[in-house]
This record gives sequence, structure tokens and C-alpha cells, in this order.
Amino acid sequence: MEDIVEFIKSLGGLHDSKLLKLGWSLLERRLELHIKDIWWNSEGLPEYPGPTPAMFVFTNVSKFDVEVGDFCVVGHMIYDWTFQKTGTPNYISEIQFSPGGKIIVECARIECVQFSTQSQQ
Repeated sequence: MEDIVEFIKSLGGLHDSKLLKLGWSLLERRLELHIKDIWWNSEGLPEYPGPTPAMFVFTNVSKFDVEVGDFCVVGHMIYDWTFQKTGTPNYISEIQFSPGGKIIVECARIECVQFSTQSQQ
């Protein structure tokens, strides 16, 4: 889990990345977040590798809370993604959106699955 936390921090908390799709399975305790471009924060800089769509998969979810007010977070930009250790093997992720709203997820594992731009729909 430490590696994915450091990876997300290295991406600037996915600042300005767009959430395309959110999938939730209560029975599997699994959450999927589909992101348009995980490197969007560095777009225009020499180190920008190009658009990289990805899916973040949260497994063994023990808490999932969405605070969005009157709008849906899908289609909105991520403002920041932070983590808090719980004292157990789990982490709490807080993903804030612009212009507002957030998702809070407590889980045992997060995996990033990157896609090529050719496989993006």
C-alpha cells in the first residue's frame, strides 16, 4: 500500500485529472475510479509522457462515503488525493473534487491499472 500512496503523491494527488467513471460493488467491497489522464498535472511540461488513462481499484473496502451535495463527481476534476494511516493495515483515502465534493474510502489495497491511449474508449 505504501507504494501506491507514494505513486499518487508523485502524481501531485492527481490534481486536475478528470474522473470518467465510478464503479462500486457492495458484494465484492470493491471500488473502481476511471481517470482520463493520470499525468494531466504535468501536461505541457517536458516530462509529460502523454495521455495515460487509468483505473484505480480499491479492494477490501471497509468504508465508502461520498459527499457531493447536489452534483455528481463523475466528469469533475480531482483537486487533491490525500491519505491517512488508520493504525491497522488500512488507509483512508480522501479524494477532493473541484468545484466541491469528496469521496472517502477506507480499504486494505489500491491498485493502479494503466491503459494505452489506443485502448481508451
